[in-house]
Amino acid sequence: MNIIEQPISSLHDLEMSLVLFEPEKHLPAIVTNVKDIYTQRFLLRDIPGSEFAMDYLASIVLEAVKRKHRFRTYDCLRVIRSIVRNRKAKQLGTNITHKLFKLYQNFIFSEREEIQWCVSAFLKDQLLISKDIEWLIGNYSRSNHIVNRLLRYPEPTDAIRKWAEQVRSSSQLSDRRSEILGLLLPERYQELQATEDAASLAWAVYYSRSNDSEKEKMLLQLASIETVESVREVALRLNYLTPIKKIISIIKSKG
Repeated sequence: MNIIEQPISSLHDLEMSLVLFEPEKHLPAIVTNVKDIYTQRFLLRDIPGSEFAMDYLASIVLEAVKRKHRFRTYDCLRVIRSIVRNRKAKQLGTNITHKLFKLYQNFIFSEREEIQWCVSAFLKDQLLISKDIEWLIGNYSRSNHIVNRLLRYPEPTDAIRKWAEQVRSSSQLSDRRSEILGLLLPERYQELQATEDAASLAWAVYYSRSNDSEKEKMLLQLASIETVESVREVALRLNYLTPIKKIISIIKSKG
């Protein structure tokens, strides 16, 4: 009996594995609810970055949330996170990104830290629609994860720059000062150089979305005896030779 059953089991496994190659065709047949996502989680995690799979599974989880069903939240979200991470191209389509953002909204305030980290990974390096960015700005004081999404947004928008300026003018997020300033570079560099601590500004250069040429130029302007340590550290991290040579020259000239 075992001899007969073994090939049947192997055939079943082979047929199930087809979802890894053709998720559009096979995923709806094996997953219809959150329980299925949990049951098949080890197989589903290997789906190679299919936007269809992300959209399909996210829709199932959102429906379960809407209906207030109890389910293995973290395990189901991890499946979606794995598929997102499996994608070779970083940017996702607007529709799927917005759906992932809905999951983010639902779970970013979870009491479980691992769930917060999980849904944060959904949005890493993703461009969001303006409505979703505004939600982040409106709720940044409620979560460090939301602050991180704003500070590390891949292409700072006018809304994010306006938020950064407002935060800069207040006493909030003082421990993230350099990252806040980085969102205002390179456009506001001359103004910030006249008003901000030079060491903080050097690290702002590091965190900014400026290109290499702009960053190196700003570091050169900051290089002085007073900024030796910060400029040196940033230049080394960014692999810039010219600022380090300038610091050496300044030190030598001072004897």
